Amino acid sequence: MIWDMMRFHVRDIEEPQRRISQAQALLSFVSSSKEKDDLYIEVLRKELERTARFNTSHLFHDDLAEINDPVYFHPICRPRRAIRPSFSCGS
Repeated sequence: MIWDMMRFHVRDIEEPQRRISQAQALLSFVSSSKEKDDLYIEVLRKELERTARFNTSHLFHDDLAEINDPVYFHPICRPRRAIRPSFSCGS
């Protein structure tokens, strides 16, 4: 959800450095706008801490790049298991 919020916030910004700074500003704003005991705000704060540790090119490439199609491995593995099931050895 945080990823979607950042991408929505910067959707009309083309310049990479400005996309990065605006995404970080959004996280900072949202994470500082509520009480400390709120679990949702704690999640946002952790995400802000995570993105603050990133090299800006890493944040841009992994979270804000225009083309960003995540690939999950479970759809790839499922057909393979049907062809070659794994076996457990007996003792």
